[in-house]
Amino acid sequence: MKIKWFDIIDSTNRYCEDNLLELEDKCVIAATFQSAGKGQRGNSWESAKGKNLTFSIVLKPTHISSEGQFAISQFVSLAIVNYLEKRGLKAKIKWPNDIYIGDKKICGILINNTINRDKVSSTIIGIGLNLNQTKFVSNAPNPTSIKLEKSGLYFRNIELKRVLSELENLYNVVDNQSNSAVLAILNKEYKESLYRIEERAKFFDVLKKEEFTGIIKGVDSCARIIIQDDSGFERIYSFKEVQFII
Repeated sequence: MKIKWFDIIDSTNRYCEDNLLELEDKCVIAATFQSAGKGQRGNSWESAKGKNLTFSIVLKPTHISSEGQFAISQFVSLAIVNYLEKRGLKAKIKWPNDIYIGDKKICGILINNTINRDKVSSTIIGIGLNLNQTKFVSNAPNPTSIKLEKSGLYFRNIELKRVLSELENLYNVVDNQSNSAVLAILNKEYKESLYRIEERAKFFDVLKKEEFTGIIKGVDSCARIIIQDDSGFERIYSFKEVQFII
């Protein structure tokens, strides 16, 4: 993967969006500091200058269908989990693709896919991974970093290459969805890595505006989370329709 570093940029995702036609497959745009870093649901992403990894990847797959695009979210999440495991940290995927250590968020992922007919023609994957930051001043409720969890000092250029190695390995496998066995393994590993899988926990139903208790049973073929409530009824939610209570 080819890496282009910026000292200061408004948003690595926005840069990729503005230059998508010119950027090659597997191009990486990384920044020491983002002045307007993007998070999910339109939120900003807090990252102290020079402390963490903030970067975006442009991928131009050839075999990922529009129906199977959730595989992108799956393999990216699993790649971060694999990277953290090699750093000695047990990470989980908070559906759909936040990365948690215990009940604390260590990494955020923002994915924008472009569909051409029935294929994913390009995807921009924005990743914010907390390395060395130990003080957070935003209203983010539960941030953490590798340094807070493991101590030590982590060099951004070295850690970026390690993360990209994990990402590229899984991307090369996933960009051939004709192999159903590969996708079955991906689904299995993603489910096993889900935060609170098969654990009784509290959730908030955004549409009904009610709190309930249930157990995450998995994710369906449409990337919706399946939660069995205390009455035994399976509730199925799309992104933004349910919130975790932590």
